[in-house]
Amino acid sequence: MIGSEIFPADWYMLRNAPTLDTPSVVIYKDRVQQNIDAMIVIAGGADRLFTHVKTNKTPNVVKMLLAAGITQFKCATLAEAGMVAQAGGTYILIAHQLVGPKIDRLLALRQQYPAVVIASLVDCVAIANALNQTFGAAGLTADVFLDINNGMDRSGHPLNADALRLYQYLHSLTHLRCQGLHVYDGHLRDPSFAERRQQIDHDFADVAALITAIEQAGLPRPMVVAGGTPTFTSHALRADTYCSPGTCVFWDWGYGDRLTEQPFLYAAIVLTRVISKPNRGLVCIDLGHKAIAAENPID
Repeated sequence: MIGSEIFPADWYMLRNAPTLDTPSVVIYKDRVQQNIDAMIVIAGGADRLFTHVKTNKTPNVVKMLLAAGITQFKCATLAEAGMVAQAGGTYILIAHQLVGPKIDRLLALRQQYPAVVIASLVDCVAIANALNQTFGAAGLTADVFLDINNGMDRSGHPLNADALRLYQYLHSLTHLRCQGLHVYDGHLRDPSFAERRQQIDHDFADVAALITAIEQAGLPRPMVVAGGTPTFTSHALRADTYCSPGTCVFWDWGYGDRLTEQPFLYAAIVLTRVISKPNRGLVCIDLGHKAIAAENPID
């Protein structure tokens, strides 16, 4: 649901709260729009953004992003990619390496939306070959980015001599179209923007060296999709880098408390009700702790 009628003094207060069922997510459209506008200003243009939808997962929010001129998106799942394609997105990057039956699902999604670029990540020869074979059998070409591990150690190919060789191999496959590099450094979250930027620039130096090596090998300069929300304001300073923030569309308390240079507004709440008062000083609400996928201590 979209909440718009709010009290001026307390942006989160709802005039129609008694009529709403709980638990519910309430999205404040005006604040979402302000966050979208701020993202575009920081990036220097809507065409530099690959906005990640894993936080909002909402077609209406995707349509707001599209209306603002953002046509490129990152997704965590194939289901999210399908949602973005259905909403009108034209360029989608699934931000992990698809394995097993997910390759067939990627092919099916591409066949369902032939006018949409739906790329995925690759960090090894085996998956590159699997994509090439599956898409080749269907007479299609798979769009891919080489996933680079520049310090987070969650996924991606290490920044070593083999990275260039793998990138060249991706370009050699007849049913793969290698678009560039994907670099996610979500582990860099120092509260100090100066310290965070120094760490980001230090870890990105080897990525820049790889880009130079790719060009020296005679290949086109790669697209580089880098970072997430914590590193957004640093990567935005690189004119030739695409940025992929996502949390800032709704914003959250943890980032707002730490990333103080970022101008985003809290734009969503979870509405819940007290359903029982079992003892003095205790209340029970209808929102379960597991229902909100809490990843931090409840205090």
